[in-house]
Amino acid sequence: NPPDPGYGAADAAYKAYGAHNHEAALANARQAVQLSPANAQYRLLLVNALVASGQLAMAASQASQFLEP
Repeated sequence: NPPDPGYGAADAAYKAYGAHNHEAALANARQAVQLSPANAQYRLLLVNALVASGQLAMAASQASQFLEP
């Protein structure tokens, strides 16, 4: 299997999220989704980062896209 192109950004996002650095988590989660748009875990990470940064409307929008079949 080829390496996941979004892995590095997702890893950085998870670490930033864990450190309560929501701005960095959000930026890295966006990059992870951009690099690996089909990865559901990265999309959920983005939703969580948006919620943590107070961007609830954007989080709801992303979540609805995430939940569509």
